[in-house]
Amino acid sequence: GVAVAGLAAVGAVPVTGRPSGGPTELARLVDVVGRVHRTLGLPSPPRPWLPPLPDRVVAAGRGVGLVDDPARQRQDVLLLPTAGHLLLVGAGHGAGAVLAAAALAALAGGDRVYVVDGGGAPGLARLAAHPAVGAVVRVDERERLVRLIRRLRAEVSARRAVSDEGRAERIVLVVDAVALVRAALDEPATYDVLDAFDGVVTDGAAVGVAVVAAADRSMALPARLSAAFATRWVFPSADGDPGLPGAPALPSSAPPGRLVTQPGALVAQAAVPAPDEVAAAVAALVAATAQVPGRPRPFGVGVLPEKVAVSALPPSVDQGASWRSTLGVRDDDLGPATLTVHDGDHLVVAGPARSGKTEALRLLALAHAVARPGAPRALYVAGRRSHAQTGEAWDVVSLADLTVSRCARPHTLVLVDDADLVDDDDGVLAGLLADGGTTVVVAARPDALRALYGHWTQRVRRGRTGVLLQPAGELDGDVLGAVLPRRSVVALPPGRGYLVRDGRADLVQLALATDADADADADAVSVPGPA
Repeated sequence: GVAVAGLAAVGAVPVTGRPSGGPTELARLVDVVGRVHRTLGLPSPPRPWLPPLPDRVVAAGRGVGLVDDPARQRQDVLLLPTAGHLLLVGAGHGAGAVLAAAALAALAGGDRVYVVDGGGAPGLARLAAHPAVGAVVRVDERERLVRLIRRLRAEVSARRAVSDEGRAERIVLVVDAVALVRAALDEPATYDVLDAFDGVVTDGAAVGVAVVAAADRSMALPARLSAAFATRWVFPSADGDPGLPGAPALPSSAPPGRLVTQPGALVAQAAVPAPDEVAAAVAALVAATAQVPGRPRPFGVGVLPEKVAVSALPPSVDQGASWRSTLGVRDDDLGPATLTVHDGDHLVVAGPARSGKTEALRLLALAHAVARPGAPRALYVAGRRSHAQTGEAWDVVSLADLTVSRCARPHTLVLVDDADLVDDDDGVLAGLLADGGTTVVVAARPDALRALYGHWTQRVRRGRTGVLLQPAGELDGDVLGAVLPRRSVVALPPGRGYLVRDGRADLVQLALATDADADADADAVSVPGPA
């Protein structure tokens, strides 16, 4: 009755045929029904399908966008995976900005975040303002990139050694241009770092270290790494990349942020925040999230300083039959570099000219004086090339002044500079090396020490302990029986080298024994004490 009355009200006349060139009968019927509803004020009937995805969405919380599921007639929030890795495939089409949105979602979920910025996502740099972001590292910041990857690999290894991984806070590594990162590490000096990065990808997901990475192509990663990414978001490709087999193809004209999910092969629209929007989102997260007391902060990723003031280091301490000297900053985690010296131990300081050997001797003398204030002052034997003078750290003596009565006292430290030029014709040095309470430290060029056969310094070298400054290569490690890297990732200014203990070598930057040259330097740092 209502329909008939409605038809009469609009003056509709049923059509039994189709006029030449006119609308079809179905089209005219739809038009009539529409006018009936409007005339009678009836509500529009529900659509048989959902509206299309919008061209732009805003991320909120752990959601990154909106995903269309036509089979279930639903449009759900596109969520950052809470377990496993995520790979964003496709250069352009907003993939880099979506990577920033994914990082914001991780921060909103309470994760610790580290970022490697390959230059394809300008907004990534703005994430550094959040306290849960340990570092934003550019690919060209080689030293920081290496340090970040090594620390993350160590974290994965430590977690794998613990049975209860659920205690550990989730870490998310966000990597822009993952193929570019791997290419930057694919050279002899950093082959071990490339292996460490691949290890984070293959082993991290099982212990709560997730990787969210962007790649320009679906085949940008080796198959064994690609298989580790359980979830993928694939963007339109303009270069013929096959993307996901069997998935709906997205046209190159699709709006930025339009993607296809795997698994599921569903079309989604992700948020594409501009850099300023990323900064605003970070500020909002910081304001809304109070710092939890006692919650561990993410480790930072700095650079090894070229100058370290000795006053910035924890003091050396006496340990009874030994003393622990704090000598500088170690490379692996930028913590204090310490060396425990037992009474009767002997040390080698080797390096080329102007590498900081004499300064290293002065540093050891100062550390000894601080650790053992009641011990005799260190004795410094000056070689023919040395111009050192008596000062606060030591007394300068000649070889003739070294007598058993003067040196064979508990906790005595004897420093011999240019040791290759010092002959022990009277056997005094040999006697001190055999004395259980005296520590002898020799300094010389590594090539000179290697050329000495039957020399008294060979007894010192057998301890396999000391410092190798500015080593020229693997051969210098033979002085202390240590295996050194063929190439150094970082520069080796004066005072930088390898602290060797029982043949194990760790890269360090030695402190300056006097603060005059370091205090005013921008690179001088304060180093926290050991835990």
